[in-house]
Amino acid sequence: LTVRLDADATVAEAIPRSPVKWAAGRAMLEMGIRRPAGGALDLTGEGRLERVSVDLGLPFLITEASGEFSLRGSRVVLEPIRGRAGGGQFSLGGYVDVEEGLGLSWEATEVNSGFLEWIEDQVSGRGEIRGPFDALEISGDIAIVNAIYDRDLELTDLLPVFRRELGPAPPEPGEKPIALDLRIRAPDSIYVDNNIARAEFAADLRIGGSDLDPRIKGEVELLDGEVTIFDRRFEITLGRVGFAGGAKVNPTL
Repeated sequence: LTVRLDADATVAEAIPRSPVKWAAGRAMLEMGIRRPAGGALDLTGEGRLERVSVDLGLPFLITEASGEFSLRGSRVVLEPIRGRAGGGQFSLGGYVDVEEGLGLSWEATEVNSGFLEWIEDQVSGRGEIRGPFDALEISGDIAIVNAIYDRDLELTDLLPVFRRELGPAPPEPGEKPIALDLRIRAPDSIYVDNNIARAEFAADLRIGGSDLDPRIKGEVELLDGEVTIFDRRFEITLGRVGFAGGAKVNPTL
């Protein structure tokens, strides 16, 4: 079977076992499909994406993605695809195997990650997305360019807010977890600026577990700051917040 396609990218939503939840843009494709009786799927051909937007179930959308790809056996090989994500830039190369899953490499520059809804951030980094569609893993090294927490808090609510907000969210029915293996580092430029504190922090963290049940291990260190309690201002010169990596995120001070 030979297929020639010049269509809206929404066709990706119909691919069996595809991680694509929503798509828009233009996809051009010319491919051959062959599957002998009892044999393996054999795809041949090439294609191109033009200004494609796609939702892969990540905390941010991929937009304006353009680039070429080829079809080899059961794989779609990206060579690579570049676009925008979370207000920054990204590139994505590797393969999507329609029978086995993903083997992708990613790179991001100044992207708003969206992993913590209550923090505005910009991050850069590189890593991989690999595994079968029902057991994906995101791994990599991420540098925090800047991050700010500026919500006002009542002092008595501070620890409950951290415990509640950092706890795992209940999964949607049928939702599959995405495993995480991320190293997050920031030598500075993590800021708190609210009614309780004005401070700058550094961080060295490991994020494991999954997107549905993250495990955080490492330290956030205070570099400089001040705290206001009952209208009295205190300068802080040293402080650390530790995360033990347990199932229940309960930071220690």
